[in-house]
Amino acid sequence: MSLSIIPVLFLAGMLFLQPPADPGKKTMVGDPKFYDPYAPLPKAEVVNQPVDEDLDYKSIFSYISTRHPKIEKTDAEKISKYLVMYGKEHGVDPKFAAALISRESGFNRKAVSRSGAKGLGQIKDFNFKALKIQDPFDIQQNVYGTTLYLKEMLARWRSTKTEYASYALASYYMGPNAVKKNGPYFDKYARGYIGDILKNYETMKQMKVGFSSGQNVAGSM
Repeated sequence: MSLSIIPVLFLAGMLFLQPPADPGKKTMVGDPKFYDPYAPLPKAEVVNQPVDEDLDYKSIFSYISTRHPKIEKTDAEKISKYLVMYGKEHGVDPKFAAALISRESGFNRKAVSRSGAKGLGQIKDFNFKALKIQDPFDIQQNVYGTTLYLKEMLARWRSTKTEYASYALASYYMGPNAVKKNGPYFDKYARGYIGDILKNYETMKQMKVGFSSGQNVAGSM
C-alpha cells in the first residue's frame, strides 16, 4: 500500500465514526443560550406605563446625543418630542419606541433599507396609508406611524403571551403572520433583533433613573 493513501484512509475512517447529524435539530450560530430557537423569549413590560413627559424626553434626547452623535441636534429634539407625544397618545412607552428606532435606522430620518423600508421606523410603502404617512422622511409622520404600528403589534400579543413585547418586536421585524406561523421558534436574526432593542430599552430606562436623581446622565454614559 502506498504511504500517500494512509492519510486519506485515516480521514475517511474518522468521518465514518462521527455520529450522524440529527435532521430535526436546528443548528444556530453564536451564543447558544441566546440564539437557541427553543429557548424562552425574554419578557418586558412596555405598555400602559405612565409617561413622564419631561424625564422621558430628556432620556431619549440624551440617548440619541450620546449613542448617535452624528444626528443633528434639531432632529434629535424633534424625534424626542414626537416620541413622547405619540407614546402618550397611544399608550406605548416612548423609550420602547425609541429603542426600536435606534435599531432600525440609528435615528437617521433619511434612512432607506435595501428592501425599500423608509425613515426612522423603516416602514414599508404598503403600510403608509394605514399609518397615515404621506412623507416617510418627515419626522413627525414617521414617529406617529412607527408608534401606532408598534402599539398594534403589542396589542396583538398582549393577551396571549407573557413574552408579548418580544413577540411584538418579532412581528415588527418579520410580520405578524410569519410570527404566528413560526413562533416561538425564531431564528438567530430575529432573536438578535429582539435582544438589541430590549438592551437599548434597558439603557434608556437607566438613563431616566439618572435624571430623576439629578445626575448628568449624558456625561456619565
